[in-house]
Amino acid sequence: CKLLDIEHNSKFFKFLIYKNYIFTRIKSISKETYQGTLYDLQLKDTHNYMIHNGIIHNGGGLRNGSFAMYLEPHHGDIEEFLEMKKNHGDEELRARDLFYGLWVSDLFMERVMQQAPGYNKLMSWTDAPIMPTPGAVGSLIEMIAEEENISVVGVDIGGATTDIFSVFQNQFNRTVSANLGMSYSICNVLAEASLKNVLRWVPFDINEEELTNRIGNKMIRPTTVPQSMEELKIEQAIAREALRLSFIQHKSFAVNLKGVQKERTISDAFEQSDSGLSLVDMMELDLLVGSGGVLSHAPRREQSARMLIDSFLPEGITQLAVDSIFMMPQLGVLANIDEKDLAKSARKAALEVFNKDCLIRLGTCISPVGKANPGDEILTATLVMPDQSEKQVILRQGELLSIPAEYEPIDAKLTPAKGMDVGAGKNEEINTTLYGGVVGLVFDGRGRPFHLPTDNDKRIESLNIWSNAMNEYPVGEDK
Repeated sequence: CKLLDIEHNSKFFKFLIYKNYIFTRIKSISKETYQGTLYDLQLKDTHNYMIHNGIIHNGGGLRNGSFAMYLEPHHGDIEEFLEMKKNHGDEELRARDLFYGLWVSDLFMERVMQQAPGYNKLMSWTDAPIMPTPGAVGSLIEMIAEEENISVVGVDIGGATTDIFSVFQNQFNRTVSANLGMSYSICNVLAEASLKNVLRWVPFDINEEELTNRIGNKMIRPTTVPQSMEELKIEQAIAREALRLSFIQHKSFAVNLKGVQKERTISDAFEQSDSGLSLVDMMELDLLVGSGGVLSHAPRREQSARMLIDSFLPEGITQLAVDSIFMMPQLGVLANIDEKDLAKSARKAALEVFNKDCLIRLGTCISPVGKANPGDEILTATLVMPDQSEKQVILRQGELLSIPAEYEPIDAKLTPAKGMDVGAGKNEEINTTLYGGVVGLVFDGRGRPFHLPTDNDKRIESLNIWSNAMNEYPVGEDK
């Protein structure tokens, strides 16, 4: 206060305190002429600070900083605000380097949740704030990544929306893909993905009209469950597209801020292309967690594993898991108890329940990345199983293999073929520890990016071969 000449009297001053520094409004701006020595100062550490309508980032470098601006959806300038990043139009109304967002959460709680049946009664039972399900799940995902120092992607696919959560490079991101769900929004999935993309996952012949009618019936009766094997396979084909589209949207939002200073080599200094690119690096992903009825309640866990692998296309070595009984939201609330006497114990309890009772460990997916011809050998894996027996796995381009293994440590030596990368770089061998699960170890040699055969008969044949390799559906039960 003495530094800024602020007196504590009846006069009102707007200022904020951040890390023991006081920030106030600029009182005046004047032009000064300096004749002395000019020093180019470099800040030792990066830092951020808040102002009343945005976040200021100073990366300590010479590039432009980043400014994130938020606006309420009911603001009078919202339409112009949303058009500021368009590539065409009046240049004076464009700000393409601006990071912007909408204040939706508070508005949702104030305008929507208050109209929900029983909301006011629920509020009367507790003096704690009500935490929305996506917020609770996201908080738990963020806590898991922090505690275990890993990169995590979580997904919660519901009837109306699909929520994606990720932590990469210690940065948490959450997106809600509205109108991409498995019941009330199922027709929107068809519209966004197209019939062609949904049909490619259906492992039998079906015409477009019949598929459209079946999806329409699901929207009319959203609470129904599949009554035949064909209906189940169609529903899971739609789920793959809903998950895929939601993840594409998530990756487009989870990006590096432009202007953030990073430690770089001399060659990196001339290449600034990483600014604004997605933080999501599938080769760095350690754990992929699925939640929602179509994943958690699939008749066989192999089906859940296939849907996660086909939709997210993990690279390298990635553990797979699903929420057993939709417990993650409750654990997220438990982990966020802020009473001093309970906070530490509640956080510990939430993590313990999450690992022991909530998660069903499906296994580990091993996916080499690189160019190869169909049938080429792309990976050799030597596995020392918990009973000390040794297995050797040879993976070829186009194959999907499943090795039964419990959730126990398995010593593995992974040797990629020339030009292939399994996590340590091209041609680099890895000695690591893998973990199985109720599905086991899945070796995915179908390539990244993944392409299904364009010929209809070959596509159906490939889908059934991969399905049988993982024991996904009962043999001989197609109806």
